[in-house]
Amino acid sequence: SVEALVGAEKRLGLIAEGYAPEAEKRQVRLSLRPVAPELAVEVDASLLDMALRNLVENALAVGRHVTLAAEPVAAPARVGLDGAHPGEGRYVALVVEDDGPGLPTSARRTEPGVTTRAAGSGLGLAIARRVAERHQGALTMDDVPAGGARIALVLPLSPRSPA
Repeated sequence: SVEALVGAEKRLGLIAEGYAPEAEKRQVRLSLRPVAPELAVEVDASLLDMALRNLVENALAVGRHVTLAAEPVAAPARVGLDGAHPGEGRYVALVVEDDGPGLPTSARRTEPGVTTRAAGSGLGLAIARRVAERHQGALTMDDVPAGGARIALVLPLSPRSPA
């Protein structure tokens, strides 16, 4: 695995830029909400990109407006592949939020093979969860009160992050 210091907001910006043509074709407004450009994580950048692409593709398929943001957050309840307590570290959430129909039943959210989309493989959330856990983080999923979903890859901030 190739661990590299990656600027969380910069990475989301590159993903948004890459999906801009697809969003335009689908008539979806894709935006980046700048919050904290200095937040950095140590990750395998290709795995992070794969997880973020899965989340953005899901959001573009169901929403009319998709927002990406990187923001500092409290530690999740459990982290990593073994579901350990997170300890004292600082965390950043790489958020993909849409205004679609919301999330499927909680028990099935990250089960491989479960999809609500006709052309979906049902692997997107499972892959994103695995990538987050592999980096000692977690995947959080919430319904947005006004409608839609908020999915966040919650990752530990790098000790080398200036934030």
